[in-house]
Amino acid sequence: MAFRVAELRRGLHRWDEETNWPRDLHNSFYWELRAIRRQEGLFAIRHKDWWKHLVLPRLSNWQATRPVRPQIIAERARRRFHALNILWNNEIMPEINNDIETVEWQCLQGFVELVEQIKSLNNPSPVFASKLCHFLVPNIFPVIDTELRIKLERQENRSFGSYEDYYEFARAEWRNTTPEEMSRLKEIFAEKSARRIEEKGYERAPGYPTKCKIIELCFWGRNG
Repeated sequence: MAFRVAELRRGLHRWDEETNWPRDLHNSFYWELRAIRRQEGLFAIRHKDWWKHLVLPRLSNWQATRPVRPQIIAERARRRFHALNILWNNEIMPEINNDIETVEWQCLQGFVELVEQIKSLNNPSPVFASKLCHFLVPNIFPVIDTELRIKLERQENRSFGSYEDYYEFARAEWRNTTPEEMSRLKEIFAEKSARRIEEKGYERAPGYPTKCKIIELCFWGRNG
């Protein structure tokens, strides 16, 4: 399939009417992330305070850690900092200025699979991985939460048991969208989001993840 303008409009309506998510489509959150995000040495032990005070609280706010206690998540992450740092430099850094349209899964696989282990060794969480990776590189990693996962699994009659399943599906849907429809999606999103951002008194955050946000909204707006 491919994304359609009608899905985007329904997704925006749902965002406003059925959730308590920020009206500015997380623009202020992306400003905040820009101020704290690191590009090198991200998971080094010396940055444990970065994880404790900045990353973990946001994962909890986005309900990505439940039902695992934050202390357990923090310890599992700490044990993987060194390996994550290596994979960050080897896999993510070469793609840091690209986005989901151009970045293939195999370029990210080792890093994401290790992130999934932080939540659970036996039952990797696509939700946890999507949110943590989105915090780090929002232009590459689209978000999925539990409700959206259940919705898509029912609609598409397929499993999204890993983040790879979701990433590959989302990327394929975006790439299958015609250039004309893609242009309309971006135009409508730019118009609708600009109004919301202006209400907050902000400018659009540099590097705002337009494609990933459109993907998320279109999936929410997809009927089935």
